[in-house]
Amino acid sequence: MKFGLFLVLFASLLYAQELPQEAANMEQIYKKGEQFYKQNCPRVSKRGVQNIEALKEKLAKICKNQDEQSINAAALYIWDAPKTIAQKLQKIEVPADARCPICGMLVAKNPNWAAMIEDGSQNLYFDGVKDLMKYYFKNGKKFERVFVSDYYKLHKIDAKSAFFVIGSNIYGPMGDELVPFEKESDAINFAKDHFGKAVLKFSDISEQMLTGL
Repeated sequence: MKFGLFLVLFASLLYAQELPQEAANMEQIYKKGEQFYKQNCPRVSKRGVQNIEALKEKLAKICKNQDEQSINAAALYIWDAPKTIAQKLQKIEVPADARCPICGMLVAKNPNWAAMIEDGSQNLYFDGVKDLMKYYFKNGKKFERVFVSDYYKLHKIDAKSAFFVIGSNIYGPMGDELVPFEKESDAINFAKDHFGKAVLKFSDISEQMLTGL
């Protein structure tokens, strides 16, 4: 029994320290896309383009000195729009002494999983979505400004418009977690790769679900 608990906690620590490749390289991809686009492509607009795949096809027809990686990076740069990139890459900044109100852990030890509630002049920090939601329900769901960290890109996103994978084989600092994503497509692909049981919207999460995590 104790040995089994040790294995779960050990696995949780390993996954909590894991920095996904996409997250580590995101800023570099934007920079590479910007450089390639400005040096090799006539100016284009994403207006009227249905999706990023269509934008890639458009760039492939008009850009010089191209390869697939450069076209992908340029399309991502244009699609996200230069003026919003800095905002998209903004992370939840956790004070060194901030402790999770639910479990008491220092949240800054696992910043990739950080979640937060802005409550007037006070910010509350959590070491994962699970504990954030426990606090949210415990206090009557009264909070409007609730944020989580996108699992792949690690940037700060609005929890109420995010998507969450439940039941995957990826553990957070406190074990089983609701893994958050800004895009539903990322959540679906993650669930397929990591045996997730379901993809949920914020409004789908119930207090009863948390008791099973």
